[in-house]
Amino acid sequence: MAARRAVSVVLPLGRHQARQMCAEAAPEQDLSVPWGVGRSIYRKMLRAASNYPSKKRAAIYDDIRADFKDHMHETDQKKLLRYRSQAISGLAGLEHYSQAAQNKESAWEVGPIKHGDPRSTGMR
Repeated sequence: MAARRAVSVVLPLGRHQARQMCAEAAPEQDLSVPWGVGRSIYRKMLRAASNYPSKKRAAIYDDIRADFKDHMHETDQKKLLRYRSQAISGLAGLEHYSQAAQNKESAWEVGPIKHGDPRSTGMR
């Protein structure tokens, strides 16, 4: 008979959940983001930014690097949770557009809605 192993799943915290955890947390609890978790989010964000379909791809990439570098030595637990939730939501947005751009079958574009000329269809 095979032994069962426990599997732990870490779900990303939303902005509301992170605030709620900060409000409910006792001061003696350690809510720090482990270095490996922060580094993996950083790597994923840089990878998604490098595939981001925009003219400003390089600027977005540089902004991500600068933000992580600015907050690298932060020790305040509430700020760390806020930065983590911001990074996770930003990563979701980057991955969404990166995947949409890589999907060759979808014909999507960003911009104003284009309507046909009503005079050409007989509608007035």
